[in-house]
Amino acid sequence: MKSSVTEDGFELFKKDVQGWFLYLDRSVAENKFENISRLEKGLAKIRELKNR
Repeated sequence: MKSSVTEDGFELFKKDVQGWFLYLDRSVAENKFENISRLEKGLAKIRELKNR
């Protein structure tokens, strides 16, 4: 539910989660679920823009 997430988390979902899902669909790496760098970078960007 939207009420269960922070504003930053909701923005992350809108902007970056779909791209991470596409990565998961294409990747054949065994540890692909551990690679959350795309999500981390997206969250950092959201917070950077928010703090300007």
